[in-house]
Amino acid sequence: MNCLAITLNAAVDATYVVERFTSGGANRVVRKHEMPGGKGNNVARVLAAHGHAVVATGFLGGEHGRFIERGLRQAGIESRFVWLARGVSRTCHTVLDRDSGEATEILEAGPEVDEDDCERLLERLPPWMGSADVVVISGSAPAGVTPAFLERLAMVVRAGPGRMLVDASGQTLVSLLTARPDLIKPNEAEMRSLMGRSASLDDRVAHAKGDLLGQRMAPGANVLMSLGGAGALLISEIRVLRARAPAVEAVNTVGCGDALLAGYLHGRFGGLDDVESLREAVAFGAAAALQEVAGVTTTCDVRRLRPEIDIIEFGRSSDTRRML
Repeated sequence: MNCLAITLNAAVDATYVVERFTSGGANRVVRKHEMPGGKGNNVARVLAAHGHAVVATGFLGGEHGRFIERGLRQAGIESRFVWLARGVSRTCHTVLDRDSGEATEILEAGPEVDEDDCERLLERLPPWMGSADVVVISGSAPAGVTPAFLERLAMVVRAGPGRMLVDASGQTLVSLLTARPDLIKPNEAEMRSLMGRSASLDDRVAHAKGDLLGQRMAPGANVLMSLGGAGALLISEIRVLRARAPAVEAVNTVGCGDALLAGYLHGRFGGLDDVESLREAVAFGAAAALQEVAGVTTTCDVRRLRPEIDIIEFGRSSDTRRML
């Protein structure tokens, strides 16, 4: 599979491992990790590690941008970023408490992009998409990126030959939906935001089928809904599959959703059907939780966890649910 991963607000991911995090006190760092980050770059790294050809693009700036580009190239990912006229790519900080297993995130906003930066990205995208089987637009949008630009970006991607996948939230997701993507990967909070209210799982499924798949996405599209530690749903117009996540002692859950999406693509473009692609997705997500840094999985962990994942097909009532 050839993948083009678009990360508009790339970051240096800095993870600080401490024994026991104390708010308002001094915390000694046991280990520190720094890696290229941003959701699209996490997806790219997982896919590249499992043998796929990946091109990464978006915006980079300054010394942090050069660090991100070097790290991606070292991971076997081709870098075709647009370099900002001004500003430096952000750093996202994660403090990982080994005692409690909790992760505290401190996320910088990132540099502001200008209209010329946006136009350069739109101009360069079409030839880069020519060989892409799938284009992933993932993560937040930096300051200066307008809804109008996001809609234009989505239309450029939609005009290409590859499938369009979106993992975003808020207004960014709403704007990208105008081009009717082939797959979106909302989590529970993002589904509540799309619906404008809290809702039961059955109601969220009904909304995904009726409003999203029925009106705002491409024919034959899917919604891959992350349920966090509980697993994931794969929703199409004809059926709903639920995978229950295996029991793992999570080390760091940051980036597990990115691994989930990468695992689904790995399975789908590896010739697996819906059931096995969902199983692969959840195995990748669970494997990522075993690592201290985001966007890393091992083949050994994925292989070990895969048989532990149960999948059911279900409707709105319990008597229509069956194990697969």
